[in-house]
Amino acid sequence: MNEENKIVAFFQRNSYLFAVFEGLFVFLGLAFPLFNAHGVTYDPATWEFGETSRISLNANVIFGGDGAIIYSLIVVYSLVIIAIVLMPFSRLNDKFLVVSMIIFFVCGVMLLLSNYFYSYAHAIKEAKANLENIGNEYYYWFVSEYIKISDSRLGVGSILASIMCFASAIICFAKQFSKEKITVREMTEIGMLVAVSVVLDLVFHYIPNIPGQVGSVSIALLPLYILALRHGPAKGLLAASFVYGLITCFTDNYGIWLYPLDYMVAFSGVAIIGFFKEYIIGKEIEDYNFKGELLIFVSIMLAGVVRLIGSGASSILNYNYTFTAAFIANGLYTTLSSLICATILMAAYGPIIRLNRMFPVRKA
Repeated sequence: MNEENKIVAFFQRNSYLFAVFEGLFVFLGLAFPLFNAHGVTYDPATWEFGETSRISLNANVIFGGDGAIIYSLIVVYSLVIIAIVLMPFSRLNDKFLVVSMIIFFVCGVMLLLSNYFYSYAHAIKEAKANLENIGNEYYYWFVSEYIKISDSRLGVGSILASIMCFASAIICFAKQFSKEKITVREMTEIGMLVAVSVVLDLVFHYIPNIPGQVGSVSIALLPLYILALRHGPAKGLLAASFVYGLITCFTDNYGIWLYPLDYMVAFSGVAIIGFFKEYIIGKEIEDYNFKGELLIFVSIMLAGVVRLIGSGASSILNYNYTFTAAFIANGLYTTLSSLICATILMAAYGPIIRLNRMFPVRKA
């Protein structure tokens, strides 16, 4: 092997290092303004709001340098650290790579919403400070008006950090799927399960939405959970976010610009159940057991949380919902859908184990 081939081979084996560097560059964004926003004044005597000049806000605002502590952003940067730390372990097990990829995707989305986190944290702080004057019945009115007048926007730092998160996620995705091999039998099974999910999605569109909710209760993701459980998180992510997500984006006909959040990110949580494959339907698992049932329930509810994050973020960015309204509008139907899917899969746990033994997934 000549020197050039050795270098290429080295980078192929250690390409996760690029994701690590991109992840570290997320923190470079802290050196730049994260947001810019109007200052807000409130006169309790007249119940009137006012605004001061727009100013740039730096990293100190995260930790309460401008008043309220923005816990959601502390969580985001902590998750980025976790994703970076997990990357070297991908040399031992590919599942760490998929975990890091999902974390980077979610953090990238949350960073795009970070100005709302900022405004919401400060609005809540000021509303609590003025609670005696405004009363509980006008609490959310105060929060809504505060956010509207603050009119906070993303700064260079937040945008840069978000781009770096998505870049890391893309590198993780490319590295993971360069290793994956899909047999004709797997392609057929994946295609059939995705097709069943698409049909279920179309059927459940005829069910009226719950009042106040922007989506309907559906079990369309159930076949995709089975797919991820049998074939692992990487193929589960590919099928759910990129195949099923793209197809349903077109069949829903709301617009391709909704795909990144409402479909790709929202459905990426399906992959979570694949991480527990060995503990749910592994070779030593013979029938229903408490650990397997618990892992099914927990993984599907976590997938529901990821879906809520994606759909809530889309409502904020694409439809101008407030932070609270977005998660209220998406919360009930995503929770009920997840609960129903978890209940059905837990009930069918025994037959799934037996089917998996009859038709095991073989490595290519």
